[in-house]
Amino acid sequence: MSRSKILKLQKQLEANLIPYEKIMEKLAPSQSLEELEAMLQANKELSDILESIKSHFKEVRNLLLDTSGIPPAKELAQLIIGASSEALSSLREVYHHLEDFHSKLKDKRRPKTLSQDELHFAEFGSLTAIRRSRYIINKIAEHLDEVPES
Repeated sequence: MSRSKILKLQKQLEANLIPYEKIMEKLAPSQSLEELEAMLQANKELSDILESIKSHFKEVRNLLLDTSGIPPAKELAQLIIGASSEALSSLREVYHHLEDFHSKLKDKRRPKTLSQDELHFAEFGSLTAIRRSRYIINKIAEHLDEVPES
């Protein structure tokens, strides 16, 4: 685990999180197909970076399995793995809701508005993913001085 690699991952997460937050604010009962496609794309990009963060910290944890006690790097890895797992779970849920919304808008026989319950579940999932992603960013910032340079 190197400081430069972690900083790079943190910056990528921040770079993907900001557009995701902005685009998910626009979730409303009447969406256009283009807006939903942009939301699906933002969801995928955030999922991809969270997957890479999770896999990096899994590698770090696996390297430290034989280390006795809980060194700071191992503690950070455990925290990040847990938070990224929760965020990814929420993003998968949001993805399924967005896909459902997308298919409803494409179908000519169904009503083209989304129910408040459907919106609530999608919003809750996206807020959970945002909160967990912010947690990851904060934990990396807190533990960065404990991470070796290389």
